[in-house]
Amino acid sequence: MSSHSGARGNLFPDKSSNICNGGGSAGSLVKNSSISASRYDTAAPSDKLIAATSNVTPKLAAIPRAYNAIGKIDPFEPLFKEKPLIAKKKINKKRIPRTPLERIDLSQLKLVGIILASSGNRALVEESSGKGYVIKKGTYIGINSGKVVKIKKEKVVVEEEFEDVFGKTKLRQREIKLPKPPGEF
Repeated sequence: MSSHSGARGNLFPDKSSNICNGGGSAGSLVKNSSISASRYDTAAPSDKLIAATSNVTPKLAAIPRAYNAIGKIDPFEPLFKEKPLIAKKKINKKRIPRTPLERIDLSQLKLVGIILASSGNRALVEESSGKGYVIKKGTYIGINSGKVVKIKKEKVVVEEEFEDVFGKTKLRQREIKLPKPPGEF
């Protein structure tokens, strides 16, 4: 080995030294390449082994052609999913109030009088401000979609919708009684 080579495993000692030292002319590279080629011939057998084995690529494992996602977790899917509650529950559409009586609670109404007739009984109810309304069987009344079911001699029966503890809509009957005259018990 000559003194120009530097390290023992350096494969191109003259080319790198000429380029770094500024001697990078075309003629000097040609001259040096012939010198370096003669050095490879006289190099030790271990250098030839390194040069021969460095061009060999290692055998890679077989790469699958298509990705199979079955049984694997999607990394972009959220961990906690919000389940829509609307899909499970039935949505009961409440009746939209059409009259002033449907905007007043039954506790704010006072039964003033009842008219019994063969054509159908009627009743007069009064709100807290003093305004009166005539109602008959089938009239919608109260904020809970109440409907007048019966008008009897001394009371009016109203059937209202309400939601129980379990979230089910049920019907209940409430009565509005005619107040007794001041002299009676």
